[in-house]
Amino acid sequence: MKNRLLTLLSLFLIGQSLIGAPENQKQVIYLSGKGYQNTRTWEFFCTEGRNSGYWTKIEVPSCWEQQGFGNYEYGRNSYSFGPKYKYASEKGMYKYNFVVPASWKGKA
Repeated sequence: MKNRLLTLLSLFLIGQSLIGAPENQKQVIYLSGKGYQNTRTWEFFCTEGRNSGYWTKIEVPSCWEQQGFGNYEYGRNSYSFGPKYKYASEKGMYKYNFVVPASWKGKA
């Protein structure tokens, strides 16, 4: 029993050391920022409505309607305007250039 417990403990410790090895640690880069107080500036194009038809800049993450783009639909639903209300059909396109860290080369 004592040998079995010692073997299990050894396997557990070996497994923990392998999991915590630096080459196995997950690395994350937030291209869009982490929230409203931590944003990134992206290029943005809105197809219809306010400020549409040209590339400009927008903070991400965000709601483009609240930054003056497209048709302002934020917070509406079909019930408050009757069954014939049609939502806007504009589309937003985003572009952002970034550099992949050299240390990521060859990793999946």
